[in-house]
Amino acid sequence: MTRRLMLFVILAMVPIAAMETYNQVSIRQIRVKEVRQQVLNLATLIDAAQDQIIQGAEQALGILRTLPIIRSGNFAACQTVLTQAKRGFPGYLQIQATDADGVIRCATDAASVGISIADRPHVRAALQSGDFTVGAYIRVRTTGEPALPFAIRYEGTDGRPGLVTAYLSLGWLSEFLRTRPLPNDAVVDIADGDGVLLARLPESPGLVGTRLPDHYIAMIRAAEAGTTELAGLDGVRRLFGYVPLASGAEGLFVAVGLDEEAVLAPVDEAAIRFAVLTAILAVAGLLLVWRDMQRQIAEPVAALVAATARWRRGDHSARAGLTGGSTEMIAVGQAFDALAEDLETEARIRKEAETALRLSEARLRSIVDTAVDAFVIINDRG
Repeated sequence: MTRRLMLFVILAMVPIAAMETYNQVSIRQIRVKEVRQQVLNLATLIDAAQDQIIQGAEQALGILRTLPIIRSGNFAACQTVLTQAKRGFPGYLQIQATDADGVIRCATDAASVGISIADRPHVRAALQSGDFTVGAYIRVRTTGEPALPFAIRYEGTDGRPGLVTAYLSLGWLSEFLRTRPLPNDAVVDIADGDGVLLARLPESPGLVGTRLPDHYIAMIRAAEAGTTELAGLDGVRRLFGYVPLASGAEGLFVAVGLDEEAVLAPVDEAAIRFAVLTAILAVAGLLLVWRDMQRQIAEPVAALVAATARWRRGDHSARAGLTGGSTEMIAVGQAFDALAEDLETEARIRKEAETALRLSEARLRSIVDTAVDAFVIINDRG
């Protein structure tokens, strides 16, 4: 019976445990949604900052292409102006103006004058489209430094086109990322339209200039910003928020990742603590219930069974002796003891009567046996 009652108690606890487990799972899912929204917001903010950089480059090159000294081909004066303007563009490795053949005619770095950049993809794209163009990862030919190129076409006064180009320093871009308000464990990846890494936070030597792994392609080519979970460049699985080429800053891909395991650690630790505490309380509760059942049911039943066995062996002084409570089993035990008391009293009275009768018969027999004269007993019919 005790086992069945314990099983009933355990079964009664199952729905409570299931409900609490569901609550913990729900809390974790809500936290995952919050983290996904967080990384998406961070990626959007980084993308907006990149967009401002690109817009700044477009405005600067747009002003330069309208300068008469460039449009008229007065490249000596252009060289003087760009040399003086170099300090005003700290994030740029070089700013250049080329002729229609793609040969650099003036630049912030005089050493690059006379070099042809006609083979550069961003040069060909800008000359063909006539629009402001964001290029892909390159290394500046005079210094070998990695850069992100921008270009815009100008129309010379002689009717021939040329280009004004600028090369954003990727080292400066990395420094810029470090100034952003990001979580300490955040990872930021910025890539060009070809999927080549331009900047990363935290910096990892040797990664800038390499192509992102194939499992990044779905993010790069997505139609709109979103979130996903995948292994980062360091192999750690993270929740990433990303802004693809189609919807972000022109020609750039941005992704921000947070270590899901680290972010969810407080939630998981709280769930573990709750599970351990619940288990301890459940075990303690079951022990208390078991002890109470022993005291209220098992022990009284055992006492009643033992007293009954003694009665069956003729020990009419046997009692259950249940006291100290008002439970049903104690009431049964006390009723048993009262009944046993009455039966013992009745048996004692009957035994005393039988003893008295035997003594009376013995006295009569003694009188008869010792009498001188004979006794005749005549019944009522004579």
